[in-house]
Amino acid sequence: MDEKIYSRRRIKKKKASRVWSILLISILALIVFFLYSAYPIFKSSCENEAKASAIRIMHYSANEIIKEYEYNDLVNISKDNDGKVNFLQINSKKINEIIAKLSLDIQKRIDESPTIVVYINPGTISGLSIFKSFWPKFNIELEASGSIETKLKSSFTSVGINQTSHRIICTVFTKVGILTPFGSFSKVIEEDILLVESVIVGEIPETYYKFSGVQEEEIAGNILN
Repeated sequence: MDEKIYSRRRIKKKKASRVWSILLISILALIVFFLYSAYPIFKSSCENEAKASAIRIMHYSANEIIKEYEYNDLVNISKDNDGKVNFLQINSKKINEIIAKLSLDIQKRIDESPTIVVYINPGTISGLSIFKSFWPKFNIELEASGSIETKLKSSFTSVGINQTSHRIICTVFTKVGILTPFGSFSKVIEEDILLVESVIVGEIPETYYKFSGVQEEEIAGNILN
């Protein structure tokens, strides 16, 4: 009698062991399936969320910093006796000041940004509609990876008779580290940020669509180096 009871216990233990083994194998198979099939979609979703968050941070930082300055603080417009524009002279010191503040503030805000939640739809990944109502979520974190680079450029647009809109734009290049439960990767994000804009009254000859006779590409290089 005791041998039969012992034998039944052994059978139950074997069955439980098999169940746990099957469960473990199933979990491992799901992880392998996710890494093989879903990871590219997961990575793309993380990159999109990271880009959206970083761009929001860039523009928020810019709005907070730029509100301390006006167009006349950055550009001096020189005219002749007839009221015609001779040249536009940039205030390099002020521009450098803005760019330095902007770079530091963006880097700080990215490092301090809260965790981002990324949702993945298993139905889309597997092609099975039964799973479309399930939305597993994953938490990711961002960090500024490397120094932030900037490039200054300007644009002139005619807005009326003898009226020209002049915009000074700072293109920001930032490399963002994306930390996920399945590893980390990075993405370079590029965004144009408007520093100042003003409408210049008076004719501006095409040859003077530059700062003090220096092409805008050269100005960007002088400021950033």
